[in-house]
Amino acid sequence: MTMPPEVRCVLANADTPIAQLIKAVTAAERALADAPEVAIGLSSNATIDMLGLYLRREAALVGVRARIVMGNYDDPIGDFERFAREGVERVILVPIFDNVLPAFEAQVATLPSQALTAKEAELRARYSLALERGRSFRSVQLGLYHRLGVSAVPDSEDAVTAWIQRFNAMLREEAARHANVQLIDIAASVAAIGHRVAFDRRFYLRSKAPYSAALLSDLATRLAAGTRGFGTRFIKALALDCDNTLWGGVVGEDLVAGVKLDPHDYPGNVFWRTQQAIAGLERQGLLLCLCTKNNPADVEEMFTHHPHMVLKNTQIAARRVNWTDKVTNLRELAAELNIGLDSFIFLDDSSVEAEAVRTRLPQVTMVQVPQTLSDYPAVIDEIARLFLGAGISESGGSKTEQYRLRAAAAEAQSAFATHEDYLASLELEAALHLDRPTEAARIAELSQKSNQFNLATRRYTQLEIEQLMAAPDAQVFSITVRNRFGDSGLTGVLVLRYEDEVARVENFLMSCRVLGQGIEFSLWTAVIERARAGGAVRIEADFIASAKNAQVRDFYDRLGLELLDDNAGTRRYRRALTGFTPPSSSWVKVSDA
Repeated sequence: MTMPPEVRCVLANADTPIAQLIKAVTAAERALADAPEVAIGLSSNATIDMLGLYLRREAALVGVRARIVMGNYDDPIGDFERFAREGVERVILVPIFDNVLPAFEAQVATLPSQALTAKEAELRARYSLALERGRSFRSVQLGLYHRLGVSAVPDSEDAVTAWIQRFNAMLREEAARHANVQLIDIAASVAAIGHRVAFDRRFYLRSKAPYSAALLSDLATRLAAGTRGFGTRFIKALALDCDNTLWGGVVGEDLVAGVKLDPHDYPGNVFWRTQQAIAGLERQGLLLCLCTKNNPADVEEMFTHHPHMVLKNTQIAARRVNWTDKVTNLRELAAELNIGLDSFIFLDDSSVEAEAVRTRLPQVTMVQVPQTLSDYPAVIDEIARLFLGAGISESGGSKTEQYRLRAAAAEAQSAFATHEDYLASLELEAALHLDRPTEAARIAELSQKSNQFNLATRRYTQLEIEQLMAAPDAQVFSITVRNRFGDSGLTGVLVLRYEDEVARVENFLMSCRVLGQGIEFSLWTAVIERARAGGAVRIEADFIASAKNAQVRDFYDRLGLELLDDNAGTRRYRRALTGFTPPSSSWVKVSDA
């Protein structure tokens, strides 16, 4: 059963009254009865129960059900223990500075510094122990302290601001010790909606509930983005309209000289600022595409000749500049880049185009240019939150060149008589690396992103990868690939578990960028040798079906393993290692580092 469109509309409206929202969330969860469930624990030294409602809304909007587990008042250590017992996967900690002690902001000016320092040390000890006990959670989102009142003096002279900064420095230090902890800037939500709107002193004084519904709604949206839609959505590409999206005006009518893009004048400065922000996201790994109804020559002239054009052709991974409908163009862009439509954000100014995409491609995240241009920077900030989510790994720089190299390789294929001749010409090199802690973040990121070639669709956190690397009964292989066109980087992961004389494949996944080149088979000779060296005499593996990995359903059959069972979407395999020689491709050079 799918969620009724009218229910989704109510959920998506940030101004929906609470009573109506409760009904809509209940209806949505009823429609999503068979959807995956995410268990979320909330811990705070204030009353934040209403945050659970808004988190349930955010979960429903991405097609999952949120089970909220409320912690006790001001007991993070006890809460974490309880959360672990109740199967919580994700934890949210919301500490309130003013409630560290009663009216703490008012007390700061009169308390001796020794008392404040002692309180800081006490809090450090509590959070250090809590976060240590929370290492098993998939994510812990830790809010930073913020002001409840408004300072009457500049920050540089304000004792409350100084101590908040000091306490936050302590939280940052403790968070940095744990790979699964993400800091949440609650002050950013306060700033976004306004200080007067963010707090309700009536409920704070009566029941220690400081936050307004507006603040909790905004915070829930940021928290959901920080987990990339509770692990359901990994944005990889931003498809861009051009006219009145990248520049003001219509280039086909106003000509290049007439469009608005001057950084010194309104409204051109809004579009110039927008391009600057989008270029920054491209440098952090977001793929940019053009999807616009336009004459190709006009768009090309803008990109090559307009003096204030920030984005360059080299930053565009793929383009559809034509008069075809945008739904068709988005499908073609997804096919060209070999990524799912649910990995796309589409930015357009047209309400007609936006409605067509929302209706026919609901998996695409549709974002519309606001009618009030002064709101445009906030829209781009929201796109950044959706993309960056839980952050980027050290290798998460620009991906555009990798996709351009792949396109160049595809173009070169036409010059060869056979596909094998073409693959041999690529000079493919695959390197197998064992238990590299420096690659743990990238391995975890790839496990979250990869869907099509993902045999078990197991998602890992950085901490889980680090623990597997340190475990005596496990091996984590990372696979890097390069060819004569360039370096594709870390594009594959294989996790082995050893049980007596059995090497069990816990998961095997590869990026779509390197599929179809024989690499997925060629590396197994080295893996089998490693398994034999580890004392294994048999290998076992499972294929677990998901909504997106049907193309690799028979991978282990083609690898040469024996099918033991095929039941309820799970195919179980086994093969003795004696005499087993996996298939390989002569054109792939494999090195076992």
